[in-house]
Amino acid sequence: MSVAVQTNLDAFNRTFARYAQMTSRTLDEAKSKQGANLGQALYRGFRSHRWGGAGRAKGIAKQELAARTAGGEGTRVRSSLMREYLAQRAALRAETRNFIGPKTARHQARDVKRKVNLWQKVVGREIATRQRGIGALAVSFLWRREVAAQTKGTIYVRNNAGRNVGYAQNAAGFFRIVGDAAEGQGTVNDRYGVDASAIEATRQDMVAYFQKYHAERYRRMFGEAPR
Repeated sequence: MSVAVQTNLDAFNRTFARYAQMTSRTLDEAKSKQGANLGQALYRGFRSHRWGGAGRAKGIAKQELAARTAGGEGTRVRSSLMREYLAQRAALRAETRNFIGPKTARHQARDVKRKVNLWQKVVGREIATRQRGIGALAVSFLWRREVAAQTKGTIYVRNNAGRNVGYAQNAAGFFRIVGDAAEGQGTVNDRYGVDASAIEATRQDMVAYFQKYHAERYRRMFGEAPR
């Protein structure tokens, strides 16, 4: 846990203790409500930092590829695809070495083209995978807010393949949120401080509740809003 997260979490817990005393909800209801609010804040935070940023999802994988190509840059592919590529390249080299007969310019051009096509195919798969993964960082926190606030136990989030990618655990004395939707989730979180920001944003919502609460009490006592 980073220093920023621990600092914000300590402040959150102090603010929550005050909130639980002031609200008309029971302690368990207050905990469930703020736990659900934190989950929503995490969803918004990761969604805003998805690859390319909010609103840039459609076709951005190919756009980024075109920009890198224009700038003379390559594309880094994930390790699983690289292993496949290296195995296929080794097989292609073996086939080329075992060729019987004289190698003409046409044969050499064909071999070069096959090597280029092999790499382009792998890059194409990488880009397609990235495009499908856009927005996946926020998926872990798509459990329904009202369900999380009312349900005791563990609420799982599953992706289209049925794999668990996150959950909210609502139990006596605590509310736990765990996300594991995408490989890059931890990297994005560390880079942008999504969890620390979400904790602070949820705490600020409680502070806003305090201000509204005191303003309403003042109005009832004196017939006007505080200046």
